[in-house]
Order: sequence, then C-alpha cells, then structure tokens
Amino acid sequence: MRGEKIAVEHEGSGLAYIDFQGSNPFQLFQEWLTEARASHLVNPDALCLSTSSKDGKPSSRHVLIRRLDDDGIVIMTDGRSRKSKELEENPHASMAFLWSYVKDGQKINRQVRLEGRVEEVSQSSCQEIWEREPLFCKIRANICDQGTPTDWQEHKDKHDQMMQDILSGKVVPQMPSHVVFYKVIPSFMEFYYAYDNYIGDRLAFHTADQEARVWKSERIMA
Repeated sequence: MRGEKIAVEHEGSGLAYIDFQGSNPFQLFQEWLTEARASHLVNPDALCLSTSSKDGKPSSRHVLIRRLDDDGIVIMTDGRSRKSKELEENPHASMAFLWSYVKDGQKINRQVRLEGRVEEVSQSSCQEIWEREPLFCKIRANICDQGTPTDWQEHKDKHDQMMQDILSGKVVPQMPSHVVFYKVIPSFMEFYYAYDNYIGDRLAFHTADQEARVWKSERIMA
C-alpha cells in the first residue's frame, strides 16, 4: 500500500485552466493557432473537416486552413470532389483542430472543435490564397480531378510535362474554374486544453445570432 501511494504522488494530477477573459472565441482561436504555428509542428494548419450527405451519411478528411476571417475559417478544394457534392446537398460542417507539442518542458494538448453553416466564397476574393500556394499545389489543382480513378504513369507524365512547361516559362499555372473556396461560419466553438498529467479544461461558445456575433460561453468538464 505504501508503495502504491508513493507511485501515485510521483505521477501527479491536477486541473488545467484556460485563462481567457474575452467574449469572442475567434480571439482565443487566433492565440492558440499562433502558438501552434510557433511550436515547430509539421503542419499546424491541418484540420479534420466532416461533412454529410443529404441522407445523413458522414465523411471526414484532413484539409488546411487557408484563411481566418473575422466570422469563419476558409478552406480550398476541388468543386468536383465528394466534400463539395455533400456541401451542396447539406451546407453544414464541423471542423476539429488538434495541436500537441512541448512548451517550456510541458506536454501541451489543445483541441478546437467548431460547427456551423458553410458558404461558398468567390474566387476573386480568394486570389491571394492562390498566389501564395506552393507550386506543387498549383500543379495538383490543374492536373487532378479529385477522387477519380487514374493511371499512375499517365498522371506522372502529365505532371512532368506541366512542370517542364512552367520551368521553361511557357506556362504560368492559373487557378482552374473547378477550384472552390468555402467558409465555415460557426455557431458553436469548443476549446480543450490539457498538459502533462493534468485533467483537461474546456470552454464552449454558442451563438444564436451569427450576424450579430453575440456569443455565450460556459466551462464544461473534460
């Protein structure tokens, strides 16, 4: 019994605490995203996007946050993809971010979940997103019909030809018409924070009026 007590004391426990006094969850999201980007994670902009068809069949995949607006999160994808078809049928989605890293010797775990309606954003208002895309992403957008079958060698030959044309100056990769941008405008956002062996803390934000952006928050148990 004495040995068990010593082991438990050595392991330790406690409650993590999200110290946030503001009322706008986007402020907290920006703070967490900024810290995650500075933590040397391989891809802190990655998120899990979940959509569902009109009959309620769900699907999930990881995409990248392309822009953080005051009212939502913008992503980019192929308008011919399964996710686009599902968003056309059911313009609602959920997102989940997970950031795990070490800071000042502590093992930090942060998660953000959000749910809300989805709106398509015009290409013209997202041109700057396309301009800062790396070259391989621009080539992918031009040669890939996302989710359709392909012959690998034919696909590679097409890639290599476009790459050669770009390097020789014959082609400047333009944004194809099938590239679409969506903004998820949340009515619910939840923040989870834990570190080491401490029990996580959670803050949940709800709004009944997304236009007025009036949020109500509550602390919930992990």
